[in-house]
Amino acid sequence: MWEALSERRPGYSEYEGRPSEMASHVSDESNSFCLPLSSECPMTLLPLSVSCPNCGSKEVTYTCEPKCCFNHLCGTCYATFELTTVSLGTKINGLQAPQGERDCLAPTAACAVCENLDVFLLDEGDGPCDKVYCSSCHSILRLELEAIESA
Repeated sequence: MWEALSERRPGYSEYEGRPSEMASHVSDESNSFCLPLSSECPMTLLPLSVSCPNCGSKEVTYTCEPKCCFNHLCGTCYATFELTTVSLGTKINGLQAPQGERDCLAPTAACAVCENLDVFLLDEGDGPCDKVYCSSCHSILRLELEAIESA
């Protein structure tokens, strides 16, 4: 089946780790084939950053450890909340995670698919949105806030 798909659509290949002529592809797990990313749609990964759901401040600190929970604290209004992710059923290959050491107080969330902490904001060219990317399992996720409590 994949050979026929590749013949009909040059540049497409299965999601088996063998990239086609394109450097990156998107895989929709529901139909298991990859779509190439075009150079017109640049995607970049950014460190996770969130705004407080109570006051909108960007002064948000991760206050726990992954073995326990993903509790975050707003430095402006002292509201607390937890970050979680939900799988969108899509994978992308070929994205490069930001280099450098991770700040242990920076916002943190676990991947809903593999539970790894290598989760980054996905910028699809229009600025960051609520989509995030796990650089360990290559899953596209949605970032959500839970257990919101005002101070």
